[in-house]
Amino acid sequence: MSLAKKVGRGMTWNFIGQMSGAMFGLLSLILIARMLGPFRYGLLTALLAISTISLTSVSFGFESGINKFVPELKARQENEKISALLRRTMLIRIASLAFLAIFLYLASPFIASLYLKKPEA
Repeated sequence: MSLAKKVGRGMTWNFIGQMSGAMFGLLSLILIARMLGPFRYGLLTALLAISTISLTSVSFGFESGINKFVPELKARQENEKISALLRRTMLIRIASLAFLAIFLYLASPFIASLYLKKPEA
């Protein structure tokens, strides 16, 4: 099989996977919104936004760095540097996630007071 056919097949499966995931996500959102109602669904969405923003802020772009540097180091056969890079990245990521978890736990009363007010009529 030629490289063009392999790439085409990979792109097709990637597209199918992406579309299936998007459709499943859409159907899930519709079902959850119908079960919770407008106020509770809005509350869930706001809390999920806090979670998403928090997790995005602690990623520090490590995924992009790993995607760039690991293949370069592998091409030069510097396996020890790859291991060190992955280990260091994982330790920083675990530490930042632990800090975030502690911060969100300590801030949870404040966050709850913001979001758990009675809806205005």
